[in-house]
Amino acid sequence: WVQCGGLVFSVCCLMSRIYLQNVLGLLWREHVTHTFLDLYLARRSYYELDNYRSGSERIDNPDQRIQEDAAAVSTKLLVFAMDLLDSFVALVSFATVLWNMKPIMTIVAICYSIVGSIFGLLVAWKLIVINYITQRSEADFRFSLVHVRNNPEAIAFYGGEAREKRINVNRFEVVMDAIFRRIKWDAAAQGYMSFYTTLASILPPMLLFRSYFHGDLDFGAITQAGQAFITTMTSLSFVVANMHVISDLATAGNRLSSLMVMLRRPDEPSDILHVNTAETRLRISHLTASVPRAEYCFARGLSFSGGGDGKPLRMLLVGPSGAGKSSLLRVVAGLWKSGSGEVVRPPNTDCLFLPQKPYMPMGDLRTQLTYPDEPDALVEEAEVEGKKMPCSLPGMKKFSDADLRSHLETVGLGGLPDRFDDGFQGVCDWARVLSVGEQQRVASVRIFIRQPKLTILDEATSALPPADEARLYQRLLDANLSYVSVGHRDSLIKYHDRVIELRGSGDWKLYTGKEFAEVQAKKQA
Repeated sequence: WVQCGGLVFSVCCLMSRIYLQNVLGLLWREHVTHTFLDLYLARRSYYELDNYRSGSERIDNPDQRIQEDAAAVSTKLLVFAMDLLDSFVALVSFATVLWNMKPIMTIVAICYSIVGSIFGLLVAWKLIVINYITQRSEADFRFSLVHVRNNPEAIAFYGGEAREKRINVNRFEVVMDAIFRRIKWDAAAQGYMSFYTTLASILPPMLLFRSYFHGDLDFGAITQAGQAFITTMTSLSFVVANMHVISDLATAGNRLSSLMVMLRRPDEPSDILHVNTAETRLRISHLTASVPRAEYCFARGLSFSGGGDGKPLRMLLVGPSGAGKSSLLRVVAGLWKSGSGEVVRPPNTDCLFLPQKPYMPMGDLRTQLTYPDEPDALVEEAEVEGKKMPCSLPGMKKFSDADLRSHLETVGLGGLPDRFDDGFQGVCDWARVLSVGEQQRVASVRIFIRQPKLTILDEATSALPPADEARLYQRLLDANLSYVSVGHRDSLIKYHDRVIELRGSGDWKLYTGKEFAEVQAKKQA
């Protein structure tokens, strides 16, 4: 019974250790993942990683690092630590026994393990480099496949299957080359480990045979000393035995640490001062701005002020392609900071930016209409002109299905919920299900749901027929909302009071809406 009880107790201890080890690894992964997500989605770090960094500063595939590398570090490092603890306990226990029996064997075991670990680290370092290249090439290959999955219609229209196949095959060949290099070094590592352990197994007889024949040790003592030597040497050779684990951990840890460094990097200094105001005002003062990490200046000494004092702002940005219209909006939004001057506008929570290609988030139809608001959102505070003031988050108000349907009807999509079994709770890949024109209509609904103090439309109605575009802008006028538009159609001029024409190379000119309409009429005449 005592033996049975001991067996049951040891099995329970083993099960408890495995369970606690896995649970701790899962909790650690949760903490690491949340930490990286907080940093990745804070201060628009995701935007900077995608747009600004290049060369040695480029961080490839941050999504893979957060998802795979964080999991690898969290789980494997804990297992590695537990195995290291086991090796330490075994080392202390058996090294004492071996020293008492044959001190010279303890010294041989230590020297042999040190030399073997040095060569093992050299092999592991090579595996670390190869693992890094392999993971990056695998991620690049996966990204190219996802790119095809996300753009099937465009590729089909162009008939670009051969081109896409060539791109994916080229990236896969890089993967194969990296894996082949790893196979060669894996074989070398396995061969080295086999040689190392085989040589270690024949050392005890070589060191003890004289003592046995001289009668200093009996056969049982030799067996005990040999077992103590092997256990001691194995514990000291932890690096050699775990070369693959060390290389995997080092690769994942290096990728995570480099990502962490970039995410915690302080914002680049900028001479463009962004000031929040509680009014529906946009004031740009002496703005000189250029494309980040480029010498092209798209605005030089630009000054403009509109809105405020209860008056809505209605401004139109025009100019040839490449003159810097969208670039100027990025500066107003605070995304680009290369240059000097001052921008005064409402805080981000009171602004809404609609790009030409609408963003359709993951979620149901209700989410598409209310993005980026969360249901039941509370009032938050933001720094407005140096003071803490409440900002109106539209998520404070919950809209019924009837309200949302009414908004959809105004843009000609009143029947959209009926196309799905779950109505407003239907979940689809909206960027594929809806046409670009329908996506722009859905995005425009967000304006009237959110009622922002300032709306910026970067060709956000380019896919709409002129009549539908006119109805949308008329609604903006009727709602007395402030907005800045980028557009090319002359039909937009009458919905704006001021017009800024960007002419390229930093040159610009400010008109009233009436003046610019007259200029365009003369050009057409």
